[in-house]
Amino acid sequence: MSTHDGLVSFLLMASPNGLLIERSQCEAHGANLRQSIVFTGPDAFDRWCASEPLRFKDPVLYGLLRRQGHNVLAGTY
Repeated sequence: MSTHDGLVSFLLMASPNGLLIERSQCEAHGANLRQSIVFTGPDAFDRWCASEPLRFKDPVLYGLLRRQGHNVLAGTY
């Protein structure tokens, strides 16, 4: 899933330890940033989501990210 402009994208995957998220961001000056993080439970995932700037820039995608992340953690994805 990605923002409408394609500058930020997320890949969510189930891992043996919980939820693996890869967040990629393309900067205007050509630099690319890729972050990978594993969440073992919903509390840590919720704290990360609360600090994600996407919640203000693209609230629809943010909601989808949260729902799918919780589905993966619950084993229903």
